Amino acid sequence: MQPLRRHMTKANEVVKAIAAWNRTGGQGNAGTGIKIAILDTGIDHTHPAMQDGALSMPAGFPKCSGDDCNFTNSKVIAARSFVDRLIYAFPEDTRPDDASPRDRVGHGTAAAMAAAGAVVDSPLGRMSGVAPKAHLGNYKVFGSPGVNDITFDDAIIAALEAALLDGMDIASLSLGGASLWGPNDRGSICGAGANVACDLQVEAVENAVRLGLVVVVSAGNDGDIGNEIPTLNSIASPGTAPSAITVGASVNGHILYQSVRVPGAGGNLALLDAPARSGVLDRHFD
Repeated sequence: MQPLRRHMTKANEVVKAIAAWNRTGGQGNAGTGIKIAILDTGIDHTHPAMQDGALSMPAGFPKCSGDDCNFTNSKVIAARSFVDRLIYAFPEDTRPDDASPRDRVGHGTAAAMAAAGAVVDSPLGRMSGVAPKAHLGNYKVFGSPGVNDITFDDAIIAALEAALLDGMDIASLSLGGASLWGPNDRGSICGAGANVACDLQVEAVENAVRLGLVVVVSAGNDGDIGNEIPTLNSIASPGTAPSAITVGASVNGHILYQSVRVPGAGGNLALLDAPARSGVLDRHFD
């Protein structure tokens, strides 16, 4: 019987979060007073890590309207959905979708957990996000699986603008698309007007950062992992924005092995193991 160990239980150690906690008052203080907007598939506000009875709702919150306020609590202090922008006006060209802030995929809740999940006990042990005392904002830009699995510029830009106007400090975008143009390309190079940006998402990120919002974007899943050298255009947009904090995957301490099974005498199998180069195992979301 081959022994197996749990994976992905050391993320906070890999990114040196524990050392940072020790310098800033400990894990119980990490993220205090910070508001992080998650532009994703929504946030499950009923998840244990998305609740913290010790937190109080900041003044002027929650940021939501109508029934969407049912998706907020003292941890998730904003709930807005932009899925209606993904639903076309012509019924024959689209299918119904859930336009509420509810997370029907799980990706957004996972991204929120990585950023600011509260300290909880799980089957893999005690875990938390990097900033467990931060507040979260739910800005849903993706629809339901098999219905609206992709999103578009207008939904992302509207969500980014809403996060800025709501007073969020940080916006996290674990999403992206092909970087068709350079971040500074404008005008005729993309068939636009004289001083119009080619990449609207990059332009929106630059404007948001200029107005005081910290924007963190995933680099994408298109890099050449085999050669461990990023290829041309492998960083997705809007991660190409010069003012964004663009984050790629990190290599951890695990070692991969290649195995060859050779039939032995009596039907036994001998394993010939050759260690392979350590691979990129800690995936970011995209």
